[in-house]
Amino acid sequence: MAGDSWDGESRDCLPCKGFCFFDDFDRGSLGSDWTVLTPPVDPCNTYENSPPKIVDGLLQFTAAEKWKASGITLNGKFPAQNNYVEIEFNHYAYGGKGADGMVVVLSDADKIPIIGGNGGSMGYAASKRCKNINIPGFNGAWLGIALDEYGGFSKPKLGRPGGPGKTRDSVSIRGQGDGMTGYDYLAGTKILDPGIDNKNSTDPAPGYKYRISFDTRSAQSRIKVEREILKDDGFVDILEWLPIENGAVPNEFRLSFTAGTGGQTNYHSIDNLTINAINCGTIGDDGPDHFEFIHDGHGLTCAAETVTLKAWLDAAETSPYVGDMEVTLPDLGWLTDTVQTLTFPVTGVGVQLKLQHTKAETVTLDVVSGDPATSPPVYCSGGNPNACDLIFADSGFLIAVANGRSCSDLTGTIQAVQKDEETSFCVGDDSFVGTTRDIGFWFNYSAPDSGGKNPYVNSAELGQSETASTANLTFDENAAADFALNYADAGSLNLHARFEGSGVEAELEMTGSTTQPFIVAPDHFVVTSPLNNTTSGGSTTGVAAAPFSATITAVCYGGTVTHNFAADTFLTAEEPHQPSSGVLSGLGNGLLDLNTFSDGVSTPNNLTYSEVGNFTLQAESKEYLGSDMDISGSLVVGRFIPAHFELTQGTLINRIDSGCLPDSSFTYLDENLEFTYQLEAQNSAGAATKNYIANFAKFDGSGTQLSPVIYIGGAVAKDPDGISTNLTSRLDYHSAGQDSPWSDGAGSFRVKLNVNRLANPDGYFDDARFGVYVKDEDGVQIANPDLDVNGDGTMDYTQAAPVTTLGYGRLRIDNAHGSELLPLPIPMTVEYYNGRLLASTKAAKASSTCVKQLGVNRYLCRMGKGATRRAHQNNTELMGTLRFAPSYLYGWRWAAPILHKMCKFE
Repeated sequence: MAGDSWDGESRDCLPCKGFCFFDDFDRGSLGSDWTVLTPPVDPCNTYENSPPKIVDGLLQFTAAEKWKASGITLNGKFPAQNNYVEIEFNHYAYGGKGADGMVVVLSDADKIPIIGGNGGSMGYAASKRCKNINIPGFNGAWLGIALDEYGGFSKPKLGRPGGPGKTRDSVSIRGQGDGMTGYDYLAGTKILDPGIDNKNSTDPAPGYKYRISFDTRSAQSRIKVEREILKDDGFVDILEWLPIENGAVPNEFRLSFTAGTGGQTNYHSIDNLTINAINCGTIGDDGPDHFEFIHDGHGLTCAAETVTLKAWLDAAETSPYVGDMEVTLPDLGWLTDTVQTLTFPVTGVGVQLKLQHTKAETVTLDVVSGDPATSPPVYCSGGNPNACDLIFADSGFLIAVANGRSCSDLTGTIQAVQKDEETSFCVGDDSFVGTTRDIGFWFNYSAPDSGGKNPYVNSAELGQSETASTANLTFDENAAADFALNYADAGSLNLHARFEGSGVEAELEMTGSTTQPFIVAPDHFVVTSPLNNTTSGGSTTGVAAAPFSATITAVCYGGTVTHNFAADTFLTAEEPHQPSSGVLSGLGNGLLDLNTFSDGVSTPNNLTYSEVGNFTLQAESKEYLGSDMDISGSLVVGRFIPAHFELTQGTLINRIDSGCLPDSSFTYLDENLEFTYQLEAQNSAGAATKNYIANFAKFDGSGTQLSPVIYIGGAVAKDPDGISTNLTSRLDYHSAGQDSPWSDGAGSFRVKLNVNRLANPDGYFDDARFGVYVKDEDGVQIANPDLDVNGDGTMDYTQAAPVTTLGYGRLRIDNAHGSELLPLPIPMTVEYYNGRLLASTKAAKASSTCVKQLGVNRYLCRMGKGATRRAHQNNTELMGTLRFAPSYLYGWRWAAPILHKMCKFE
């Protein structure tokens, strides 16, 4: 290793591998360590693209050809986090016109490497060519370190965001990208002296050695680039340790090299590639740990025998190899070819191969080589435990068992056959036609390769040894007999048969096996969940978008658990659902891979359903073990409720009953006001639950809603001195309820109330806030209350209306005297309490006051001297609306009384 961390600090590591990989390319072909990447389709490129290859001991990416994008990936991957990696190589760029360059690529190992654009993008960044054709950048790209002769990698153009502009003979770095986005410029050098290439040389040049160091052992990932001009002169920093601001580091990296040319060209090659790292991962080796053949041990020369080939990444056989592999097999009579490209599935069940061997002898199963792979060992299991010998016989039994369901009878047939030397067809063996024979049966597990239950043939329990069980079968004119097989578990099995003659057939020994495993699928799934409420009420509830659990159990026809079941299973939300007028949400985390099953049971605890109500939870596993049999089961689950409410303030109308125009900006104590607010029922992810409607909406906004629904209004106000007062006990509700019904999870509500005035004046309150506390029948409340009504420091209400002003006010009528012959003006004054005294509206904070009704309860008049007194009771008169402004006073003008009368008002 070249040194310590970017900060010079020594970080001990046990075990630290150090050296990982070296390649001097002194051979004729790339070999199994490398995978050549397919160049992108460029409709503008009429030149033939040459893939990377070894030329004269160098790994050559491009010849001096125009508009090329070339790339190659080193097989394997290494940890991208908490690692220290050094990549060294000699670099050659020559023999052209000085363009474009080569890129060292670190990409996300979970994504398949695909080359980016040509020209200045050099196979890393995206580009746009003639006819505005988009060419995506390198797939899974995380970091690209370019050795750039022409300078285009630094130029913000053609899918390359950012950069100082064209910088010849430089090393520059671009970041992660996906498709046509990303690949941002991160850092780079100025023009280097000497430069990157030697375009005038016809031989490989200049051959400078570059070293790229990458350190992720600290919180901040960093990179350094060094160069050695003359051999043994030592490295010089050309980019000192730089922090990498490039998003999250993937779990693992792949190392690739790309190169590109455009209108100008160069040869691009490297040599003496060396990789050192603390943790090398699987660099240079991406193949399996070993192969495994599964077979029954016996075959017939007149029938193709099926064997299963698996590839494992580990000796414990917990991680199957997944993907394509070119496999070379010994020449034993494979129906396809000795060299085959096999696709190993993610389920780990392996690949089935058919072998037609026409000679009665023993053959040995083997894998000559695999690519990508070295030559891993080959193991075998099945009919001959831990042995790879497969015995082919000229006579024996052909056995077939139809796929079927557990705990149900599967149809099986067995036929005695031999090879006809003239026709090479299998024909009936006369010694079995029309006879009844005792046939010994046994079995072995295939997938999985073990189990706790045995199958039965014609009600006789089988074992895994040749002498386990005997069935008495009657063979027909074709030397064939039917039997019934019943298996109370799941998986695939091989069935074997054996007959040993006696008497005149004393030397007759016949064996046979199913040519391929037969599959027994569970009958159905039993789906259970703690959320088993199928109604719109009840106490069993789950929260929308919050995790809930279910149990998926694979069972046979009789309902017993099939412990051997393990297969990818999909959980989905299906019809019917409630409320039926609502929407059906998708189900989150519904993929159960086969590893989640244990003893036939999977219990996911992170399922999510983002809506309110009930739905049908459907479990389904398609094409079990490659058969045409699906397994399914369902359960109606629920009831899901919102996680919380979100409140939006509406309007507040002061003095709602006064009819004042324009609307008043304040309300007197003892006088009604009205406000509205809106609620949205939301799930735990903060999205609206559109199904909080009809019977599933458990809040109607009324102040008299029965327990456990709690709807309490709260109020808090500040007087002009900033002192807060809790007014909740003084609230007098007149009406509270829904202004509009719940729709798409939202409802509007209206509240009409007044704040009672006390016997003694108080206030005024210029910062009056009204809050609500909402809790529906299921306990759903408003999230994040923002109003502390009782002053205990805890937000317990949510402000439901805009701030308003509350005041203590009165209308004072002064005494008046005048002629009985003229109308009498009666002065009036509107007063309010300002916290110290009752002041007139001249000093009032309110802009205006209106009085809608004003009348006289009683007035008394005297006729003349000695005349009797006449009283008028309840003689209230509607005088219209009087408006008092702060700047002046209004009075009441009383019409002239009857002549010579003296009157007074009470």
